Amino acid sequence: MSATVPPVSDDVILASERWYNRLVDDEKGGRALTGVLCGLLVFLASIIVIFVSDETPYNLTNYFIQYGNTLYFEISIGASFAGGILYYALTARRKSNYEDLSRLIGQAKAEPTPERLLSLAIQISSLLPKVKQGRYDDALLYGVLSFLLTIFLFPWCFIVGLVVWLYFRHEASSEYNREQARFDAWKLRLQTLP
Repeated sequence: MSATVPPVSDDVILASERWYNRLVDDEKGGRALTGVLCGLLVFLASIIVIFVSDETPYNLTNYFIQYGNTLYFEISIGASFAGGILYYALTARRKSNYEDLSRLIGQAKAEPTPERLLSLAIQISSLLPKVKQGRYDDALLYGVLSFLLTIFLFPWCFIVGLVVWLYFRHEASSEYNREQARFDAWKLRLQTLP
């Protein structure tokens, strides 16, 4: 080794692995959510096709009541599942956006030189704003879900949704600030090594 490695080397590597795993999980979750949305879009499109179809121009409800035929809806539900699964399968085959980070973590584990640890800390610090933005998006989703779950408490559901959104947004900001300060301290210690 070119210089003595500070006692923070294990901490830097463990924290980097933890953030790498979180980023990869977020990436997989995003793919799954997009697959579900793709399936819903296929379902909505097929329902629109059913409603404007020449098969039953304006008596669609009566047609289902009289004949009990739900074949078109069953086909649209099957197409939406197939579309969502197909989209997820195609996107799951793509390379991860964080392969460079994985390689850098592997190199730092194999030979934890200050230079490698510093470059790892810099890489994670540059990715933390992306994690923060993802947490903000999650906070908004939690707020909307809590609003929808408490809609029967109208007009209090607005307050519940707002409180949940602000709480998770605050937690995301606090976590980001703590981690950014920790990685900045590690970068400073690693830069001051001979």
